Amino acid sequence: ALNSAHTEITNCYIADFKSKGFDSQAVWGWNGPGPFRIINNYLEGAGENAGFGGSVPAITGLVPSDIEFRGNHVAKPVSWRGKWLVKNLFELKTGRRIKFDGNLFENNWADAQVGYAIVLTVRTEACQALWNTIEDVEFTNNIVRHTGSAFNITGRDDYPGCVSQQVRNVLIRNNFFEDISGLRWGAGGNFLLATEVNDLRLDHNTVLHEGSAVLSHGDPTTGFVFTNNLLKHNTYGVFGDGQSSGNATLNTYFPGNIFRRNFIAGANPSRYPADNFYEPSFENAVFVDASNGNYRLAEGSPYKYAATDGKQVGCDFDEIVTAMTGAAPPAPPAPPAPPASPPVPADNAGVSSGSGTGLRGEYYDNSNLTNLRVTRTDATVNFNWGNTSPDPLIAPDTFSARWTGQVEARYSEAYTIYTTSDDGIKLWINDQLLIDNWTDHPPTENSGVINFAAGQRYNIKIEFFEQGGGAMVQLAWSSASQAKQIIPQSQLYSSAPSSPPSNSPSSSLPAPWQGGDLGGVGAAGAASYASGSFLIKGSGADIWYTTDAFHYVYQKLSGDGEIVARVVSVQQTDSWAKAGVMIRESLTADSRHAMMVVTPTSGTAFQRRGTTGANSAHTGSSGAAPQWVKLARSGDTFSGYKSADGVTWVLIGTTTIPMSRDAYVGLAVTSHNNAALCAALFDNITINAR
Repeated sequence: ALNSAHTEITNCYIADFKSKGFDSQAVWGWNGPGPFRIINNYLEGAGENAGFGGSVPAITGLVPSDIEFRGNHVAKPVSWRGKWLVKNLFELKTGRRIKFDGNLFENNWADAQVGYAIVLTVRTEACQALWNTIEDVEFTNNIVRHTGSAFNITGRDDYPGCVSQQVRNVLIRNNFFEDISGLRWGAGGNFLLATEVNDLRLDHNTVLHEGSAVLSHGDPTTGFVFTNNLLKHNTYGVFGDGQSSGNATLNTYFPGNIFRRNFIAGANPSRYPADNFYEPSFENAVFVDASNGNYRLAEGSPYKYAATDGKQVGCDFDEIVTAMTGAAPPAPPAPPAPPASPPVPADNAGVSSGSGTGLRGEYYDNSNLTNLRVTRTDATVNFNWGNTSPDPLIAPDTFSARWTGQVEARYSEAYTIYTTSDDGIKLWINDQLLIDNWTDHPPTENSGVINFAAGQRYNIKIEFFEQGGGAMVQLAWSSASQAKQIIPQSQLYSSAPSSPPSNSPSSSLPAPWQGGDLGGVGAAGAASYASGSFLIKGSGADIWYTTDAFHYVYQKLSGDGEIVARVVSVQQTDSWAKAGVMIRESLTADSRHAMMVVTPTSGTAFQRRGTTGANSAHTGSSGAAPQWVKLARSGDTFSGYKSADGVTWVLIGTTTIPMSRDAYVGLAVTSHNNAALCAALFDNITINAR
């Protein structure tokens, strides 16, 4: 059991764990924070070969984190079929920052569960561990074969009475799925079952399956990206309960989806989005030797270079082999010029290249960002210093750097930001921590996803340290319309523009007001001011649980004070869309805060988060827009009020939050529907500092 602070299991043979009436596992953990490294092992267990969660940890709030699962062979002997209790090959019930890379998963059949090989499902253990979450999962360069179905991702716990955390930020990229068969292994032969996930991306997978490509039911999945995959439609293809296959299911269960450049054999093109490849036969992809199991695309295949990034549709088998054999890449030189981006559809033509000159670079003669020695403008972040340093004034092996400025995207869509570094790296966009790998490590790629609006500049900060050996750092990006590349100089700015761009959400706000999106919003928000009123549009899953996603118009507040506003109207993008007043410690998504909000049909509420990253709390009341709201701070005491006329106030709730003296006060809007923008109108806004 991985119930320890830090565990590494490497080069082990762990086998013959089986039971008839109970679960059995080769490796399992629930009561350790991590990090965990499980590398190059053979793991054999009947119930679940490996996994995390399933019991209430002794430490409140503990989530196993920083899990590296690489180069393992995970299997069940076929001779066990019908003899022992079998569930899946890997099950995750709670976990944060998990990387699966270069593994072989094989032999799983319907028995005590329905036959999915990989299961991601948040479990609160009968509401006893409501903090349990699954987030930031990368599943890359793996082979999954000989199983009844492949992936089952359940976004929330369905235990009666529980409101669980939501599975979020899952990437499934460059994998080969083979012999996904209900006939041979039971179950449905389905590739993916996904319900109510937040940010689910599948890219460059090759799938040989007999059932549906994608299934869904219940509440929708948001932030769904399905690109460059090669698979079959079979009977139902992309199918959700109560809907027909194709667009009807995508629009209902995956609103705001990106569905591009997939090869889907046997689909009816009229029922699916354009900019995909619909062939009557799977063999029309033109493989090297499919009859002998070689599903690489032949050089003459029309889909060899047809993906959004100019590569082949489906997986890159060379990358999978490299990951599975553990071939270490050499110290990376400066990369060659990236390939030209693929043609961009007319509905997302983008904006022209920017006029940036690069980021401000600060270099420190110490590994802890102290003893500043050099300041300069760097055109890009693309350095391989080897065993040297950035400047003769700085000693090799123990130095650090910080880059600051703005980044500007050309397309309005979700971008993946990549860093490759040796050693530690952190990256923030608009004060949101997107990448955090502050450890000694060999050249390692990390990534995070964020939504950009074309032509808008976003604050960016990167911190890096070197602690011996080789030293390198790179900053890259990709999106559905942008091939992966080092972020070019033209899109990086070392200082803020003298005046905001015309399409900036803050372009029409009077000083000292500022505005911007916080957290992982699905669509860029905006705000405008006229005649004493603010019109604010915001998306986002919610301001709730442990992290928030919304549009915030704010100014700084030092010490005690209060904010009053009348919420004139709130668009009903969801019954729990929210518009109201807030005092917030920081502009990170998991910040302490208190707020008094109005919803379209769920009344008013005093909500708060007393500890960074903790669950939110709620005190509800009746009321609807137009409604006056007030939030007051006195020391660490925060009180929320409502009023019908702005004269007679009703106290809704009071709480204690140990918050820094310097905070941000303002107006917040979330759509509670990440695919939509909620418009809210505010007037009679006053802020009184005391």
